[in-house]
Amino acid sequence: MAKVYLVGVGCGDPGLVSLRAQALIEQADCVLYDHLLDERLLDACSCSCRKIYVGKKGHGLSTSQQTIHEWLEQLAQEYSCIVRLKGGDPYVFGRGGEEGEFLYEKGIPFEVVPGISSCIAGLSYAGIPITYRGLSRGFRVYTAYTKEKKRNDLPFDELANTNDTVVFLMGRSSLPEIVHEYLKRGSDRSIALISNATCFDQRVVSGRMSTILTQDLESITAPLLIVVGEVVQKRQALDWFSRQELSGLSIFYPRLSSRHELASTLQELGAQVDAPIAFEQCPHFENMQDIDLVDYDWIVLTSPSAIRFFMEWMACEKVDVRTLPKLALVGEKSAQVLQEYGLYADCIGEGNVDSLKKRLPASKILIPHSASNLEGVKGFRGQEKIVVLYSNKKKPIQPRASLYDVAICTSKAAVDVLETHKINARYYIAIGPQSEKALLARGYSNVSCAKEASYESIVEAVKGVKRKKCIEEED
Repeated sequence: MAKVYLVGVGCGDPGLVSLRAQALIEQADCVLYDHLLDERLLDACSCSCRKIYVGKKGHGLSTSQQTIHEWLEQLAQEYSCIVRLKGGDPYVFGRGGEEGEFLYEKGIPFEVVPGISSCIAGLSYAGIPITYRGLSRGFRVYTAYTKEKKRNDLPFDELANTNDTVVFLMGRSSLPEIVHEYLKRGSDRSIALISNATCFDQRVVSGRMSTILTQDLESITAPLLIVVGEVVQKRQALDWFSRQELSGLSIFYPRLSSRHELASTLQELGAQVDAPIAFEQCPHFENMQDIDLVDYDWIVLTSPSAIRFFMEWMACEKVDVRTLPKLALVGEKSAQVLQEYGLYADCIGEGNVDSLKKRLPASKILIPHSASNLEGVKGFRGQEKIVVLYSNKKKPIQPRASLYDVAICTSKAAVDVLETHKINARYYIAIGPQSEKALLARGYSNVSCAKEASYESIVEAVKGVKRKKCIEEED
């Protein structure tokens, strides 16, 4: 029997999604998702899952609530697991109650999965405690936007004098009116504006009611949280988010579906990373069908991906590891991956193919390789045979911005992604000479190359950009 899950996925940062929500996204036959949702969450959907956008956007094209109800009823006849993804919590101004009531009236079973609302998470990421002993023993949350635009029906006489923290959601267009209502009651309270809370481009401005509108608010865009109360004064001590090593740095990194380590590391250091899955690796085991390993003295594996696909091919073909000739790898990272299979390299280079060319003797060499940069692996002494073991297939992506502080390119194909989507950055970091040349050939400036072809080296290069940015801001 069909069941609908009303799932809150938290505020902005996909890392705030609950385990229950993640499991349901993976199991879903069909997903209906909102506008204020990080679409990276949809990467966890199965290939067969149907994804339907039903977002509402202020002052823009929106899906009516009636249409959403009709979708839910129709889809319950077609699928067994329907997941309705909602930003924040389904019941905090998310119309989850209306959808639940509709499903109940139609006799459709449903379950509600709570999510972390922006009125909690957004304040935490801005360094503002929603309650604090001696300052605020409670909090109130209001929507500043209504269909009827009735903002003057809020209890401002009471709000202007309460010690509770007051949070207004969806308040960008209402900001001048809210400030006016406080000031005309003689209440010059502390106030903070949090734009795009926990997201890629979070911005925070704070002050007092009498000064907030005189500040530069150009970067303070919707969705906006308005926080009123003396808890705002605790920002200096509690603003953990902006004190992270790479905080305030926006990064674009088009990646492979199997590569998440670099993005995770940068995020842990506080960077806001847009890392869409731009490539998917596809094996070409058919190219290995005439290969007999006993015919070769060495096998050269030039990347962790080459190792994994080669070992997968051996497993599929039931090739005995005892038939393996000597193994040569480009660097220590690949050696660590090989050790996962209980194997150890006979020769390890210095992080590049050229170092292997100097070390290996003239012999028969097999090079199972990616379809890209085949020229770069030519030139070994002796007889070499290069086989295309796998290729990278491009996937459609939706970048979250057009300008970033840093763009990271780990291949020439990544440079193509920048051009295709007109992505600009203040600095460009290439993992190696090939991608560096591709960037320079396309006319990009402020291009630097990582000292080694490794994620660790890229992270160090990004830290260098952060230092430059800090110096520029001080100047």
